[in-house]
Amino acid sequence: MNLVVNHWGQKTTSEINAAGALKDDAQKIFRGTIDFKKGSAGSVGSEQETVLMLGDGVVNKTVPLILCAEENVVGNHGATI
Repeated sequence: MNLVVNHWGQKTTSEINAAGALKDDAQKIFRGTIDFKKGSAGSVGSEQETVLMLGDGVVNKTVPLILCAEENVVGNHGATI
């Protein structure tokens, strides 16, 4: 799963919230990207992933990425497993 937020606009907020469950031998890679574009000064972006793992063979990988082409921005990543 790959989610990308192209963040434009000053003093704005963006959020990525991904949640789900994996069982047995399920495998998942979550890529959450917040890309603060030029002109997004004073903005905040948050990425949160929540995964319920139901099995010893489950594989969950998370690849958060925060890109900044602007100063004075805040990017947060959180994961609950």
